[in-house]
Amino acid sequence: MRVSIDKTYKTKCGYSVKIYAIYEDQHFKVHGAYFEGGSWTQASWKLDGTHLYPNRVLNLVEVKRRIKRTYWVNL
Repeated sequence: MRVSIDKTYKTKCGYSVKIYAIYEDQHFKVHGAYFEGGSWTQASWKLDGTHLYPNRVLNLVEVKRRIKRTYWVNL
């Protein structure tokens, strides 16, 4: 998986993630934050979604978009 600023992500443990920027000249290229315990915590990831520290629960997982549809049926 390659992280993109246009997609939506969560951490493996379910925290919401905001991606701020992706830099090409740094080792941990993805900069953002995750929401935990009522506040946002700054974090960095590699392009493959691996977290800065070897803590696998903070690795990124892409959230697939849900499409909500309403159907009407006449009975």
